[in-house]
Amino acid sequence: MKTETQKISYGNSTQSQKDFIKIVIQRDILACQSSLIEELLKEYILYYEDIQNLYLEGEDDPQEIFEWYLIDDDYIANKLIELREPVIVSPFGRWWGRTCTGQSIILDPTFWTIYQDQVTKE
Repeated sequence: MKTETQKISYGNSTQSQKDFIKIVIQRDILACQSSLIEELLKEYILYYEDIQNLYLEGEDDPQEIFEWYLIDDDYIANKLIELREPVIVSPFGRWWGRTCTGQSIILDPTFWTIYQDQVTKE
């Protein structure tokens, strides 16, 4: 009989796991660029159609994006897309559209999910 491993999150993690997630967030999230993305969308340099997962399957309303973060590489962009997070991939860069705000990214379950395998080894 196979038992399911408990998912690790901020609330049930060790200090070394928190330190690991903090390091990967600092490595993978380069800068908050919300004003830049809003301006690029406003000036039609980027288009709303460029936002992957803006609309979730079966939903009529778009996801509400509070912040835009420049992300480092395609691996993170693809993982965020798999998690149905809003992402822009363009010749200018890659951005994650964060759909929550008001708390540190380390508290957000997104990166805990992406790095679940590595966190459980910590």
